[in-house]
Amino acid sequence: MSGLLLEVKNLKSYFYTYDGVVRAVDGVSFYVKEGESFGLVGETGCGKSVTALSVMRLLDPPGEILDGEILFEGRDLLKLSEDEMQKLRGNKISMIFQDPMASLNPLMKVGEQIAEVLKGEGNGEREKIVELLKLVRMPSPERVVNSYPFELSGGMRQRVMIAMMVASNPRLLIADEPTTALDVTTQAQILNLLKEMKDKLGLSIWLITHDLGVVAEFCDRVCVMYAGKVVECGSIKEIFKNPLHPYTQGLLASLPTIERKVDKLRSIPGTVPDLINPPSGCRFHPRCDKAFAPCFDVPPEEVKVSESHRVFCHLYL
Repeated sequence: MSGLLLEVKNLKSYFYTYDGVVRAVDGVSFYVKEGESFGLVGETGCGKSVTALSVMRLLDPPGEILDGEILFEGRDLLKLSEDEMQKLRGNKISMIFQDPMASLNPLMKVGEQIAEVLKGEGNGEREKIVELLKLVRMPSPERVVNSYPFELSGGMRQRVMIAMMVASNPRLLIADEPTTALDVTTQAQILNLLKEMKDKLGLSIWLITHDLGVVAEFCDRVCVMYAGKVVECGSIKEIFKNPLHPYTQGLLASLPTIERKVDKLRSIPGTVPDLINPPSGCRFHPRCDKAFAPCFDVPPEEVKVSESHRVFCHLYL
């Protein structure tokens, strides 16, 4: 497929614990096109962040990538040396994390931390830092340069992280739950800022979230994950207008809308399965009201609905 920037094929990342093997990411495949906004959505613990850390080759023990391919610009990242990966990280692939306070050094001023990304800029370094902060619409950028992270609000810290991540003009920006800890107004501002950065800098953005409302607002395409596996992928229009997997349908039914005037929102019964001993067959079958015989024992294969829409469900086999 032409125009692909990132392609993940059959990725398996497990964690080895005293209780057993946690199959956190178990055969995940998806792609990100050049210049698009791609969303990976699912409940907490479904494997979204582990997938991103695997792509960045930042998965620490007891985590391990067991199998698969991670093709970026046609090169398999799993075959690169650590030195080669270090050249890619921050330069061609950057990542924004959910909690910027955990990523920023509390003992260093903001300007000093951005300067570390801009090593080699010379005499114009401070001007470049201020310009970056202006680019991300930071209030009073000249003052923020000399501020410590704890002196900034959550939204301002997230803007600092975005400035640092786009400083080296990466081709792919991975945003892992970048708005979760922010209020609704600031969430909207950060999402609008990411859209602006995408258009101005020609970025591809991979957004990781549990919020389908954010996905609808921001993304061109989305993959839905459940219990370490992708269950459905498609364009925003296909997923929201014609959701096929019962899990996707359940997620959408649980969203409040102006048209749906009900006293109580629908919920998906049951709980997320134990990934040390996941259910046989389809991992969603214990919570699915449409499950039938094959679902209990046979893992569903991919069903291609259209060029961009695919689903893993026995209902369509």
